Parts: sequence; structure tokens; C-alpha cells
Amino acid sequence: MDRRSVLRLGVTGAVGAYAMNALGIPGASAESSAEAGSTVNVVEQGVSNTGAEDVRAAIQAVVKEFGGQHPIRFPKGRYRIGESGQSGSNRIVLPSGTRIECDPGAVFEVNAVDAQRGTAVFYASGTEGSKRALTAPQPEGSQFITLPAEFRDAFKTGDLIGLESTRQAVEIVGYRDPGLGIGFCREIRQVSTVEGDVVHVDTPLEYTYMPEDNARFFRVTPVTDIVLTGLRFESGPGVRPGVSHTYAIKLEKSLGVQLRDIELHNMTGGVILLDAYHAGVDGLVADGLPSVENSYGYGLAAAGSTTHLVANHLSGQGTRHIFTTLADERPGKEYWGGPMHVEVNDSTGTGGSDSYSVFDTHEFGRHIHFNNCTALGGGPKVCGYQMRAQHVVLNNCRAEGNGLHAVSLKSTSANVVIEGGEFAKAGYAGVNVRGRDHRIDGARVANSGQSGTASGGIDYAGSVDVHIKGCQLVDNFDRGLKDSGIDPSVRAFIEDCVALPSATQTMSIFRANDTTTLKDCEFGP
Repeated sequence: MDRRSVLRLGVTGAVGAYAMNALGIPGASAESSAEAGSTVNVVEQGVSNTGAEDVRAAIQAVVKEFGGQHPIRFPKGRYRIGESGQSGSNRIVLPSGTRIECDPGAVFEVNAVDAQRGTAVFYASGTEGSKRALTAPQPEGSQFITLPAEFRDAFKTGDLIGLESTRQAVEIVGYRDPGLGIGFCREIRQVSTVEGDVVHVDTPLEYTYMPEDNARFFRVTPVTDIVLTGLRFESGPGVRPGVSHTYAIKLEKSLGVQLRDIELHNMTGGVILLDAYHAGVDGLVADGLPSVENSYGYGLAAAGSTTHLVANHLSGQGTRHIFTTLADERPGKEYWGGPMHVEVNDSTGTGGSDSYSVFDTHEFGRHIHFNNCTALGGGPKVCGYQMRAQHVVLNNCRAEGNGLHAVSLKSTSANVVIEGGEFAKAGYAGVNVRGRDHRIDGARVANSGQSGTASGGIDYAGSVDVHIKGCQLVDNFDRGLKDSGIDPSVRAFIEDCVALPSATQTMSIFRANDTTTLKDCEFGP
């Protein structure tokens, strides 16, 4: 089974992407593109593929006429977007149902940098309706939303409904700027059934929404069924990646999007999915996104209230992050919602000399799973995995040679689970644990702490209610397991771990207080 088959199974199996079209959602059905007619060749429609002229407007005209009705094919060649070094609009807007397929050797050369921050070469967006007050509490974990009586007929099966409130979900001190950043509750769900004024949604609510917290609901009308395959982006000769900023692809408020075999080479920005629902990404390569100090250095960013995203086979180097999560950012240091129910599978990234974590989650988001991923190398600021969100899982993941930590669980993180995996040769701690309610089960941590800071294998200082079980601590520098007398852990439970002394691992465990419980561990003489 090839990767695209896996993607289809992953998306449809997890979220029923193709079945959704039978539920009356606006946009193309699963069969419509096959019935619509033959593929449209852009060169035959007058789009130059010689790289000699700006073809943005010509591509937009083809997409406007045929997008959503016919697959659009880009033959091998160079498609110049914008004039070299100039600032101006380079946005190509995609309607629902757009299917773009690029032949091997087709390249989009990005020359103009959009004067409007946050835009992209290929862009699409749905809309968000007016926000209406909720008059009844909507509890966390419920799949039923009670609307005010006057809105009893406002939604139907297949619609997207959003909820938000000013109830605080996450608090961040010193986030980005000195002071306080606040994460508020926000999420999007799909309507399964409607009975009177009660809407049944496909996924339980993550937060509680109370009228006294200014709880509101709203309709999301998404752009739907966009499929982009084989797109390759490169910066033109007059553009300075890292200084010039434009995303390659940005899709907002979408449903059923699929991105396949996307390549970013020395580009001005990556791929942003904001408020995406039931999306799939397979085979994204981010090879050089030099904007390591801002969001244009992200290979793939799941942003806003993106929910049910499956991302397979991400890879790259020279980025700020290969993958990360973001909230819906608003003025006043307000951060709304965060991605939920996201999978990153079978992905590999390499840190750069001046980049940050290979795989990352910001504070905002829940239920982010990394399966069989690998993070390699990087300079002194690079972690293999930096987890700041809640309910994150690292399953059978690997990291080696990261300049900072192989895994860093930050103070805002909670309920992170590390299942198995191997983490080796980190400059500081192999696994650096802060936050609360974490579980590390069956990991092998080796040869870490080479910087000589005594960080060692697993550093759990400052954590609360952490369970470390069945781990092997091998030849780390100075200490296998480490707490701190300055910022000691609270209620650490260490069980069935092996941390034998060696030439480098001279201390099996440094235990700072009597709240650490040891059970059936092998620490040697």
C-alpha cells in the first residue's frame, strides 16, 4: 500500500472524510471531480512554464474558471509568481473543490513578497458567522450543545459549529513578550444530528462553556475538498528567505483538505492550516525555511482550532520547527483555542545550527500524538521534541544528537505520555521533565549530558506527579536520574528502572527529597 493509500485510510478511518460529503456539506462530493470532465492543462490555457514572466494572474484565472469542476494540471516547468524583488500581491485564491496536480519537475518560483503579512502563494478561506450567546452551560466531555430556542433550526447534520468563551484554558507568564499571555477556550465541532434545540456533535467538548464566561457559539462555513498534490516551491533569485516572508500554502476554515507530496526548498514560509477540520497531509518536505525567529520558519503549523488532522511522512531540515501547533492569536496577548486530535506519523527532521526544536507544540492544543518520529542533531538551542501542550503522546519516537535536550516537557505541559523510544546523545538532559501528571514508560535514555552540566539521563526537577517506569538509563554523563534541591520535584514515582553506574554515569540517581518513591529499581552498588 503506497503513502497516498495510507493517507486516505488515515483520514477516512479517523474522521470519515469521504463519508462527510454524503451528509450535505457544501462543496464537491467525493465523486464530483471524476464526473466533471477531463483534467485541465494550465499551459494549454496560456500559462507560461518557462519562468520568464509572472504567471500569478494567469494561474488565478484558470483556477477561477475550472477550480472545483476539473482537476488542474501543471506540467513540468518553472512558474514564476511575482516579479523579482518586488512587493505586492502574490496570492492565488482557491475555491472549494480545487484539485491541483503537478508533474515531477514543476516548480513555483516565488519572487514577489506579499505586502500583507500572513498571506500565501496558495490561499483559501471559509467564513465565520456572528457569535451568539449561549444561555445554558455546556460541560466538558459532553457531545450535546443546547442552543437558545430561537436557534433550534440554525444547524443541520454535517455543519461545523464553533464555541468560545473568556474562561481561561492556559496561562503563560512571559510568553513572547514580558507579562502575561492568556489562552482562552475555543473549539470547532461537526454536527452529527439535531433534535430540537440540542445539537449532537462528533467529538466531546474539551472545555466547559458557561454563560457567565461570555460563552458564545457560531457557524463555520468552510472551504471544502481542496486537494493539492506534488507542489514544489522555491524562492526566486531576488528574494531573501529569512528576511522576506510569504507562506507557501495557507488554508483557513477548511473541511476535508488533503495535501500530498508538497516540497519547500529555501522558501519564505511553509504551510499553515488554520481552523482546519478533517485534514490530511502526506509527504511534506521542508528543506530550508530560514525564518527561524518567526512563524515563517514552520514546515507545517496546525493553528487555531484545527481538529482531526493526520500528518504523515513530514521531513526536512533548516527550519524553526518541522511541525508545531499555534492558537488563534488576537491582539492583547490573547490566544484562543488550539489544535486538537492531531497525529504526526512516521516523520523525520534534522535541527539546524541556529534553529529550535525539530518537533514542537505551543502551549495551546490538546491530544497531539507523535508516532514513530525521529529528530536528529541541531545546535545548542535545539530539542528533538519540545512539548508545551497538554495530553501529548510520544509513541516509539527517537532523538539523537540534539544540542539541548532530546525531549523537553515544559512547565505548561500536562499529561504527556512517552511510550518507549530511544533518546541519546543530547547535550543536556536526554529527557527534561517539567509540568505535571506525566508518564514515561519503557524509554531508553543514553549518552546524554555531554555538555558537562550534570543534566544526565532524565531530569525531573520541578515536575509534579510524574511516573517514570521501566526506563533504561545508560552511560549518561554524571547522573542517570536527577532531581534538584533548588526546585525539587513533587511526588515523583520511579518504578522498574535500570540506571547502573559506569565510567560516565557515576551516580544512578540524585534524589532531592522524600516525596520521590522508588520501587523495584536496579541502581547497582
